[in-house]
Amino acid sequence: MIFLDVKHVIDMHEIVIKETGGEAGVLFEGTLDFCVQKHQLYFYGFDPYPDVFQKTAALMHCIILLHPFVDGNKRTGIVVASFFLERNDYRLTVTKEEAIPFTIKVAMGNAEISEVAGWLLEHSTFVPA
Repeated sequence: MIFLDVKHVIDMHEIVIKETGGEAGVLFEGTLDFCVQKHQLYFYGFDPYPDVFQKTAALMHCIILLHPFVDGNKRTGIVVASFFLERNDYRLTVTKEEAIPFTIKVAMGNAEISEVAGWLLEHSTFVPA
């Protein structure tokens, strides 16, 4: 599995803000570090997010819900999820009309990581490298 690092996420955030507007910048560095580390968790033989969709969901959920950026957290969360899936042979196939209400649901705390993982699975296509 190919993971993302903080620089990848910040770069994507800056692109999102440049293309869609808003204020760029990290609001909480520690929160951003936590979100990036969360999708890579593995300890003592236990993987809390054992597949690509759960790992993607952990990262997306964390960015959207914990708000590490000044602005654009929902947009950044979905873009980061799409990029992470693409790096791991999946393409997120979701329309803007589908993504907006779902990311709002996540931001309001009304979707757990497992639900996000299911939504990502439902909206993704396997694209082997």
